[in-house]
Parts: sequence; C-alpha cells; structure tokens
Amino acid sequence: ISLNLPPVSRRIYISLLGSEKSLSARMLAELLDIPRPSIYDHLEVLQEKNLLIPKKLGGKLFFSANNPHQKTIINLWVRAA
Repeated sequence: ISLNLPPVSRRIYISLLGSEKSLSARMLAELLDIPRPSIYDHLEVLQEKNLLIPKKLGGKLFFSANNPHQKTIINLWVRAA
C-alpha cells in the first residue's frame, strides 16, 4: 500500500497519527524541527489526499489525522519504506 507522500508529509502524518490531540502548524513545526512555511505546504498535500481533519479552536487551526484506524496500514507502509 502506498500513499505516495513526500517524506516530510509522511513524517507529519505519522506524527498526527501518533498524537492523542490535534496539533497546530506551529506545534508540528517545533515537534518535527521543520520550518513553519514548509509545514503549511505539506499540510496542503495531506488535505488534498483527505488525510487530515482540520479544526478551528479559539481562532487557531488544529489538525488531526483522518481515519485513525489506518495506523495498522501506516505501520506496514513505514516498515516497507
């Protein structure tokens, strides 16, 4: 199974899958040590593939992984990469 994601998009998605809460772009940038402008580009890639659930809370945008039961698929995908 391949989602054909760039490596940084893959890291973001896997981080969101592993997170118990929604994360903002700033939180993801700090967590993954990736410049925030780059995070937005990769969030757009993930949104185009319907892999994110955006939520607006208190005027800020937070993201969580869409379809968390896909963790098994992602684990298989990561091992195959």
